[in-house]
Formats: sequence, structure tokens, C-alpha cells
Amino acid sequence: MQRLSLLILAACLSLALTKSVSTTEKPCEDYCEIEGQNNQYECCDRNPGRCPTVKRPYCPQIHISVRSCRFDTHCEKHEKCCEEPCLTHKVCKPAIQGPRAG
Repeated sequence: MQRLSLLILAACLSLALTKSVSTTEKPCEDYCEIEGQNNQYECCDRNPGRCPTVKRPYCPQIHISVRSCRFDTHCEKHEKCCEEPCLTHKVCKPAIQGPRAG
């Protein structure tokens, strides 16, 4: 009887672990080394779309809070990690879908 109880417990535990590991998120396909940290990597997959073209005649003096990033994975799924001409770091911006305008 004790063996049967252990077998049932093992089966339940196995089923619970299988269910908890499954996820709807896509696994990371591309990893990039973290600057300044030897042999440390993070996911750097690309979100769909492209960065918007930004042309500014000058940089505004008003600074709004924007999320800085290094890779698209630091942004929301509908955003890209893009260069900003007026900043020294990349920021998350809404992605542009479709072909580039000529």
C-alpha cells in the first residue's frame, strides 16, 4: 500500500511540475554578453518592426521621462530599443511596421 501511495504521489508531482514549466512566452533565441560582466549574458532578441526616423533641427530643453534600454527585450513587445539623437543612450519607442518610406 505504501508503494502505491508513493507511486501516486510521484505521478502527481511529475504532472504538477510539467504544467508549471510550460509557458506561452517565446524562449530567447539570441543572447548578448553584458558589458563589464565577464561571461554574463542576457536575452537580446529583436521585437518586430523598426525604429521611427527622428530628425530634429535642435534638441529640446524639456526632458521627459523615457525608459532607457540596451536591447528590444528591455522594451514592451510593441516597442523597439532605438537611438535618440538628443540623448547619450537608447530609449524604448513605438515600433513602425511595414516598409521604409523612400
